[in-house]
Amino acid sequence: MLYQLSAILAWTFILTLTSAWPSFRRRDVFDNSVDSPDGLIAHLRNFGNLLYRSPSNETGLKVAQWHKGMDVNPEELGEYAEGDILFPPSNGARNGLTAVSARWPNGVIPFVISPYFNAQQQRLIYDAMDDYHKYTCIRFKPYTGEESDYIRITAGNTGCWSSVGRIGGRQDINLQVPGCLTQKGTVVHELMHAVGFLHEHSRYERDEYVDILWNNIAQGHAHNFNKAVPEVTHAFGVGYDYGSVMHYSSTAFSRNNQLKTIVPKVSKIPM
Repeated sequence: MLYQLSAILAWTFILTLTSAWPSFRRRDVFDNSVDSPDGLIAHLRNFGNLLYRSPSNETGLKVAQWHKGMDVNPEELGEYAEGDILFPPSNGARNGLTAVSARWPNGVIPFVISPYFNAQQQRLIYDAMDDYHKYTCIRFKPYTGEESDYIRITAGNTGCWSSVGRIGGRQDINLQVPGCLTQKGTVVHELMHAVGFLHEHSRYERDEYVDILWNNIAQGHAHNFNKAVPEVTHAFGVGYDYGSVMHYSSTAFSRNNQLKTIVPKVSKIPM
């Protein structure tokens, strides 16, 4: 089950990331692992049709206009569940969300990368995978054609998105060029979803650490700030991390792209 893999992975993160990955700040700690597959399914189903939809060209237009000077990350621009969680109908996920509870056997994830990416973009993807190999028990290995379940990293003009966990068969991670490949953190973020991790801000105890400014959230996007119930995730003793690679930016889904939507309860903590 996914929570078994998550337990191993989370302990690996706890033992290594706090000391061995300092160069990967601002967004580097992963501690919101799935603990209950049934709870995860219930959490994801709250998004309804947002979870099951075709990749959006509208999102692609937003990501095409993204640049490093903006206050949000490109993966936060999607018209998907929480911005970047998607189970495309072509993957057959709508027929059985219980598949999301399956772990990747032995922590090995077969992958294939679209030839659309140039050499530099492929290098960034491989660099993100190398970080997993260096600091975690997860192993990405090239798809041989023999594996029944694998990820395909694509470059469609539909933004940055991934499903959560192993859903069975081929599952896509989309990294639109160039926006989703401008910073390694975005690649690591989407790979983390495929491994089976949720966003940091969805932790059930998040209200102890941040305030959600609901009036500043764009109309129709409040659902992106839903909290998971305690049974869904397990932090394994790791405190809430404002700098996590899985944390939203402070202006994520802002109604004017400037008003803050998430603020730390303790002032002067960067997010």
